[in-house]
Amino acid sequence: MKAHCLPFGQIPHTTRLFLDFLAYSPKVKPFYPRPPYFKEWVREEASALRYDSSRRERVSAILKRQNESWNASSQTLANLERLRARGLGLKRSLALREFALGVEALERFVREEPLHRVHECVFAVLALESEPVDPRL
Repeated sequence: MKAHCLPFGQIPHTTRLFLDFLAYSPKVKPFYPRPPYFKEWVREEASALRYDSSRRERVSAILKRQNESWNASSQTLANLERLRARGLGLKRSLALREFALGVEALERFVREEPLHRVHECVFAVLALESEPVDPRL
């Protein structure tokens, strides 16, 4: 079965506001901080993500102080130390790449590209998922 895509303007009852947003017209720009181009938005957001290691230190210190005041077990305190020392950079990086590949696969499918082009993205996601990452993250 061959799928056909209709422009949003041809779909009945599509609001003018939605069409203006899709066109990112000057009338709506003041109300929407980003254009509707999802891949670009994700790329910008991903590059802006910053998780300061000092934040992890502060949260870990607070949790440790709370748990010590509650006479937590030595195992709990050891787990808090593991939390403090653990880095999430690799996990975050893999998740963002998997997400971007998923969006790319959907776009290729919608553009009716050959299935092997869609499968390239799918197999790339599977390959990323096989990367050894601590499952507790």
